Amino acid sequence: MRSPSFTFAPIKRFFGNISLVVLLNLLVKPGWVLVENLVQDRLGHQAFGTFTTLFILASVMAAVSDLGTTQLTTKRVAASPSS
Repeated sequence: MRSPSFTFAPIKRFFGNISLVVLLNLLVKPGWVLVENLVQDRLGHQAFGTFTTLFILASVMAAVSDLGTTQLTTKRVAASPSS
């Protein structure tokens, strides 16, 4: 009998990578919550709220300003590769 040409290696690698990401996320999140609470206690609630608001605003502005720039740059670089 012939063996099937389909192998499960890519699927196993995919789930292995997903498992690694989930594991790292579970290890990092508690530390991040602890650090965020310590910073909030040191800065005070009002200053931390202002910092968080400005950080989110900057993140949104960065995302809006990037609309299509990365794809356009990648397309242009791929169209004219240098030797």
